[in-house]
Amino acid sequence: MGTYIGVDLGGTKIAGIVINDRGETLSEETIPTLAEEGQEVVIERIKSVIRGLMAKTEEEPVRGIGLCAPGPLSVQTGVIIDAPNLGWKNVPIVSILEKKFGLPVVIENDANAAAIGECYYGAGQGTTDMIYITVSTGIGGGIISRGEL
Repeated sequence: MGTYIGVDLGGTKIAGIVINDRGETLSEETIPTLAEEGQEVVIERIKSVIRGLMAKTEEEPVRGIGLCAPGPLSVQTGVIIDAPNLGWKNVPIVSILEKKFGLPVVIENDANAAAIGECYYGAGQGTTDMIYITVSTGIGGGIISRGEL
């Protein structure tokens, strides 16, 4: 058994969640992003959310962290290439978080992550083809075709 932390990095808020192996939500936390205060402040705020959630999972170990973020990013290298609503370019966020927490960290584009979630757990359940569009601080989308992103 174990728990997993998910973090949604947005232009206006950082939302975190802890789930168990059964996909049940154990805890949630949301704080303002404060992107206007700069990259270093936002990274510290992400770490703060993760620390807060880890403190609530003492009975089961945290096995990993998933992060979704805006803008073009590289899933392979863990780098946010360009997030205009954050003012970030070429930020190696995965290595920063792995170094801090000693856990595996994966990253996905926020709209793609939302599309996957909607397909498997939301209104898209039962379909193998769908398009997900998000309009928030930015605009994005994800396409599921034949059950795959």
